[in-house]
Amino acid sequence: MILSGYAAPFAQTAWLEDGAEYIAHGAFDGMLAAGVFLNVRDHDAPRIADNLMLFCDSYGLGFRANVPDEVWSDIKGFVCRKGGVGASIDMAEFERVPSRINGHSARAVVRATINHITITDSPAYRGTGVWPSAINGP
Repeated sequence: MILSGYAAPFAQTAWLEDGAEYIAHGAFDGMLAAGVFLNVRDHDAPRIADNLMLFCDSYGLGFRANVPDEVWSDIKGFVCRKGGVGASIDMAEFERVPSRINGHSARAVVRATINHITITDSPAYRGTGVWPSAINGP
């Protein structure tokens, strides 16, 4: 099964434990060919797909992953449940700068690399999503 999704929308505020943050357009441009992997439910969970195809568009950082059939049968109920699921990124390296968004002080992530993307029901950034590629995204 091919899964698609958005793991990091641009210019959307996330309210993290240590303050507001958003990801700037272009933050991932230097790492789109990196060997990023996919896992489910928890950042420490085993990998379910390697070498994701990453892309950036006007919405954010997107991905496509080829998930083996036996893994898909285990996670299908979670991914396709009512209300859907989101995605969370594990930033390995990043550069943040002070900024403002929607009138609030925030940090802008202007450069980042990630290790993996996790399919989750509690993403830090709203506007993420994961779906089987046969279904149109958000």
